[in-house]
Amino acid sequence: MVGEAVDRHLFALCVASRGLNIEHEFLNKYRNAKWENVSGWELSTSCAPVGLGELYDPKKYHHLATIFTGFGWTNGFGIAYLIGDEMLTFCVASSKHQNLDSQHFCNILAESLLEISALFE
Repeated sequence: MVGEAVDRHLFALCVASRGLNIEHEFLNKYRNAKWENVSGWELSTSCAPVGLGELYDPKKYHHLATIFTGFGWTNGFGIAYLIGDEMLTFCVASSKHQNLDSQHFCNILAESLLEISALFE
């Protein structure tokens, strides 16, 4: 999957599931696939640094956790994310000229994160 437009986090999930002998329909479907060929759109992600010393303590100033993205995809989604000890923050962007819906993507992302969280309960 390296160099084939598969997001590195999906790749990590595939590797972990294989190492733990966990079968999952989603991971099996995308294990050998390119995102652009499977879904018709591209995906790009970026992580913002957490903990800027005294300037920003995410535990003390959790209400200030913001992140923006400036991805220039014309046929896909750009996702910026910020990972804190007790929070996840996402910014999803897509071109308004394409038949893409960032809000729908966010809804599916939120549902997926809740499903993942339930695995640890």
